Amino acid sequence: MLSGLFIVLLPLVLGYLVRIRSKSLQKLINQAVNSSVYLILLFMGVSLSGLENLTSQLSRLGGNALLLFSITTLFNLTALWWLSRRLTFKAGNSPVVKMPRPVNWRRCRVHCC
Repeated sequence: MLSGLFIVLLPLVLGYLVRIRSKSLQKLINQAVNSSVYLILLFMGVSLSGLENLTSQLSRLGGNALLLFSITTLFNLTALWWLSRRLTFKAGNSPVVKMPRPVNWRRCRVHCC
């Protein structure tokens, strides 16, 4: 199971660290990733069909899937947080995410009450 986790997390980390600017190369990589997902699903289906006692192992498989999902999500969110701190995203002259303006409490009191 550790090798399967390594197979999932290594491309994830490399994907965050390597910047690709070429649109044609990005399109090619996206197609390759989509194809590899279908290939992995095929191999998983073939390996599951070979199990004789599949019904007795469903809870174990579900637990492994939940653990893999949790760890992958944790690494994704951590990497996104790190990237948001490291990079500043801009669209033209204005930032993509604007900070909210401070609240004018005097004006709010007049309009809200």
